Amino acid sequence: MSTLLGTALVGLAQDPPAQKQINAWVQELSDDRFAVREAAQQQLVKHLGDSLPALIQIAETPNTEQFASESSDAVLQFLGIIAQDALSDQGKLAYGCLTRISQERTTQRAIMAQKIIQSIAVEMRQQALDRLERVGVVCADRHLSVLTQLRDVKNALVIDEQFTGTEDDLALLPWLFDVQFVKLEGSAVSRTMLEKIVSLPQLRSLQVIETNLRSEYLRPLLLAPDMDPI
Repeated sequence: MSTLLGTALVGLAQDPPAQKQINAWVQELSDDRFAVREAAQQQLVKHLGDSLPALIQIAETPNTEQFASESSDAVLQFLGIIAQDALSDQGKLAYGCLTRISQERTTQRAIMAQKIIQSIAVEMRQQALDRLERVGVVCADRHLSVLTQLRDVKNALVIDEQFTGTEDDLALLPWLFDVQFVKLEGSAVSRTMLEKIVSLPQLRSLQVIETNLRSEYLRPLLLAPDMDPI
């Protein structure tokens, strides 16, 4: 039996923790003793399906007498850990919570959430680069032909015949927050791949060369005010 399956079966055999128990674990997240904090984290992860909604509610509720500011800060840090699993539903929920808090006015909570999000972004960017490199895609400064001229392009992402992965390997593309130029070349480029490329948050220029993409797939890009398909 795999560890994952065994954990799932154990979870089925246990009753979900009561709100009182979850609150106790939350308070222990800010305990002075490392062992107590670690045990509380493990319990919250073990029961994440039940504890995450409660944690989000606690994080988004102003401090009450029940939870000291230290506990609220610890919840934000814990959500940051969960949010690093960016492709999971739970990771997305945690990240969404942190994003909402970060958009509050310049409160201490908002500042902390902003710092956590920045840290997650740096970590996830590196994970994205590592995964892409394993399948033949490297993000680097390049000397490329752009609009018939050779130009130095910073952080250029090129996906061509050297790509050995699948479309799933592009799932972390939205975390490449500093990529503005992408070059797609070759028959392996698909419509789904194009849609994932367009999800890059700072994409400004897209070069498409000798692909099997139909012109209607590219037409919406021509209408985007910040895009320069070339």
